[in-house]
Amino acid sequence: GGYDLEEDEISKKAVIFDMHSLSKNNVKDLPARLYDHVVAFLDDGSENGMIVAGLGMGEDDVLNDSVWVYNPKSDRYDMLALGASPMTKAKAITIDGDVYIVGGCTEGGASSSVYKISAKTGSVASELFASLKTGRCNHAIADVSKVTVDENGVKTVTPRILVIGGSSDYKNEGKETPILGENFAELVTKGSSVTMTVTDRNGGDDSNLKGTGLIAPAAVGVLMDDKEEDETVVAVLGGYLRSGEEDAASWVNNPSLFVFSEKGENTLVYDTNGTANECARPSAALLGSEEKSVLKYVAVNCGSEEISRTKKSSSAQVVFVLQVKRVKDSSLGTEVFSSSVKDSLMDENHDPESDAEIVDGPVAVDALGQVFMLGGKYIYQVGSYALP
Repeated sequence: GGYDLEEDEISKKAVIFDMHSLSKNNVKDLPARLYDHVVAFLDDGSENGMIVAGLGMGEDDVLNDSVWVYNPKSDRYDMLALGASPMTKAKAITIDGDVYIVGGCTEGGASSSVYKISAKTGSVASELFASLKTGRCNHAIADVSKVTVDENGVKTVTPRILVIGGSSDYKNEGKETPILGENFAELVTKGSSVTMTVTDRNGGDDSNLKGTGLIAPAAVGVLMDDKEEDETVVAVLGGYLRSGEEDAASWVNNPSLFVFSEKGENTLVYDTNGTANECARPSAALLGSEEKSVLKYVAVNCGSEEISRTKKSSSAQVVFVLQVKRVKDSSLGTEVFSSSVKDSLMDENHDPESDAEIVDGPVAVDALGQVFMLGGKYIYQVGSYALP
């Protein structure tokens, strides 16, 4: 799916990319033309797995409420009885093989539902996993699940999803109402969601996130395992901020990189760095790295530097890697998290061989920690990073 800039139409094409043979195969079309829909991998225990796809925007600006499960072995889509409202710009994430769909823009505002889709019992099942405190769309989500391993080596995953920013209504870019104040972030667990207090290291809000909001950013959970106790932090980049009040407000690209970490119960603290790559709507994924490495990396596909999509405007594709690490802050006398752009992928992070332009830049990651970034012309593979 997606919006085809060249053909000026909503696509329903589906393609499987085989990264072993470096080939692609057209498969059965989506049941409907869609963009701004959700797509996520569902582990059913088979060699191929399945794909969950649906919701999003259809033809004639009609919101879609259908969700399908695609089986690549049979090349077939089966309807899933999710029971969601028609919506677009929801977010989907895979945790321990299950798919979670969070929020989304509805005709009347934004959804507060969090759905779980599972196939581990031999058949696909769905359930309402939790309800958000604040309905939202155009938000970011990150996996911050708790993982334990018992004395027999049995791993248990307790799903936890951090939800950040977004908007509370369905409007064109630059017209939305951002999620502000104490509702800016929340943590979703089975059956509940709690509002997270958000501060900087000094107990304030130096980036005024709770006053400006943050719409359409990317967020990635990053496991910092360089110390005795593992800690998952969340790297956040891109998106756009509100400048000014209500009708007089304007929108600017987010110039900052954030790293959020938990500090006490229901509290997030953030560290801030700057970036020259101001992406309106990026996608990102965690790269594989050596265990106990002090450096972790996030691959970013920045499909647009523009905020408005009303005219399907596009820009040259930008790809880069973020480096996340602990650093000692001498003024605070404590360790903080630093996020910076590692400028090493290509000249000025642009591909000089590609003249393709895209609006959004999808990413996919495999079990080896390799990230694949889709562009208008090429697929870029970013291999795992280790210690320098």
